[in-house]
Amino acid sequence: MSKRVFMTQPTAQTTAVASVAAFTDLYHRENELYHTAARRTGVADSVLLVLYDLTEEDGLTQKQLCLGNGLSKQTVNSAVKRMAEEGYLRIENCGRTSRLWLTDYGRAFAAEHVEPVRHAEQEAMAMMSPADQAELIRLYGAYVEAFEAAIQRL
Repeated sequence: MSKRVFMTQPTAQTTAVASVAAFTDLYHRENELYHTAARRTGVADSVLLVLYDLTEEDGLTQKQLCLGNGLSKQTVNSAVKRMAEEGYLRIENCGRTSRLWLTDYGRAFAAEHVEPVRHAEQEAMAMMSPADQAELIRLYGAYVEAFEAAIQRL
């Protein structure tokens, strides 16, 4: 990550600009780690994310998957179609919506390929003190709420 240098005395605005850039750099690094994990398990990023979400809560809709991980409708639809064809999940029509359920095969695959990612996340978090974990979550939550308020004003 590059060190940002101010030519003049930093102001709240220049500090915010530098902070957003640093935060964005970290966000992209984290996304690259998920991409690396997907590649190592031999699945597409979208498949890993869908499996991850369904192992946390089975029976989600495609819309919930889109909202939960920022994937587009087309990406989720393609992943779900491929996963259903390959036997990882079944699609249950419930009126105007469809719910997605992992099959036994999908659960076994997720246990082998998704759970190590979840454990890596937990291991990384456990390297921080409980106070630092709470502070990270508090600060990230405050940022997301402030960002949401700013987006609402657009």
